[in-house]
Amino acid sequence: MRLVKNPDQNKKSTTLEIDGDYEINSKGRLALSNPACPIHGTKYITENGWTSNILETITGDKAKIIRQMHICSECRTVFLPSLEYLKIPYGRITKDGQRYLLELTIEDGSSLRKAKRRLKNTFGLEIDISRLWYLIQATGIKSNEKTKELTDSGIKFSRIVCYDEKILRKTVKNVVKMSVLDVIYGYAIKEDVKKNKKSKTIGSFLIDALEDKPILAIVTDCDPKYPDIVKNNFPDVQHQLCVGHFNDIVDDDIRIAAGLNYGKKKELPKEYQKLKGEIHYILSSKSRIIAEKKLYSLMEHELGKDEAIDELLLKTKAYFPHLTHFMDDVRIPKTNNKLESWYSTMEANYNNNRRFKSIEGANNYSSCQTIFRNFYEIKEGAYINSSPYSRAGLDHGDNDWLNVLAFGDKIYKFIKTIDKAILSKIGFI
Repeated sequence: MRLVKNPDQNKKSTTLEIDGDYEINSKGRLALSNPACPIHGTKYITENGWTSNILETITGDKAKIIRQMHICSECRTVFLPSLEYLKIPYGRITKDGQRYLLELTIEDGSSLRKAKRRLKNTFGLEIDISRLWYLIQATGIKSNEKTKELTDSGIKFSRIVCYDEKILRKTVKNVVKMSVLDVIYGYAIKEDVKKNKKSKTIGSFLIDALEDKPILAIVTDCDPKYPDIVKNNFPDVQHQLCVGHFNDIVDDDIRIAAGLNYGKKKELPKEYQKLKGEIHYILSSKSRIIAEKKLYSLMEHELGKDEAIDELLLKTKAYFPHLTHFMDDVRIPKTNNKLESWYSTMEANYNNNRRFKSIEGANNYSSCQTIFRNFYEIKEGAYINSSPYSRAGLDHGDNDWLNVLAFGDKIYKFIKTIDKAILSKIGFI
């Protein structure tokens, strides 16, 4: 049998990238399901090696894709699954997908599992929960840096701040989220997660947050340890204790003095109701001088009649200087409601994402929350259509925290433009 030399067999091969039905073959490679030569059909098609490419995944990581090569032995044309139709939507979804996940977990408070499920239903993409958590951690680090940058950028500072802490659940042991807010403008100056709420820890946090800032007053809850913390670290600063919390203490102490059990809702005897009202009345005065006169008048009439009442009156006298700064300066609030409202607005978010593996994890999640709240536009009330940062004079042209962190426009603008059939082809990543 005589062999006839094919005149085209020495020709250099041509490579064609084709968009078609893809599959993952037995070797784990991305391959065309039914590759066919435009000239010779499928008759001369055989597998012919592989090539690798790098694509950026939805979490910003790099993923290697191995593509199976096919060749038509007749015309020496090599066929590859096209990455063009993968790269265009995938490049779009890299940032959009990240934004969508952060909107779900940070803004809406969705759990990681729910966010993962929503991502798959919306984009047809699978993502491991550990990678989603990594995305939050990386974003938290960026958020913390951005918050510090904006706080130090010369925005308005009212010189009056409020401090509070909140318990966050942790897998092994609970941790404490500490916050300092500008009372007038409402933005968080600093938030951090600490192992405990000992006096030394609180003092260290406050110094770190307020160092080199011209502080006029600090508002805190009515806790016995706070006066010493503020006095030791900020000796020239006025310290306003929350009147609302002190009134709660008064209510509890009067119930004890009246011999009532906490668990029973028995009404106070009239004489104790009157005493409770008089103490509340003192702390509603228009000036400190008037309040002081009322206090000493009450002590003159009641002191010495009952040991429990005496203890309450002396406690009121001891706390009095820290309970009345607001009377002399209307800018100083009488309660810590500003910060408590800040916490309550994000309570639902923490309920779904409240068990953290480490303090760093809790801190990074908290940092995302901080910048989100600082940029959040109020939808109603006196400050409608303004954010804490915009009220502080920050002219950044955008109240969207994810835009500020370079995540692009809101995701819903792009959802309709994405071909889910194409995206499903890369769902294996």
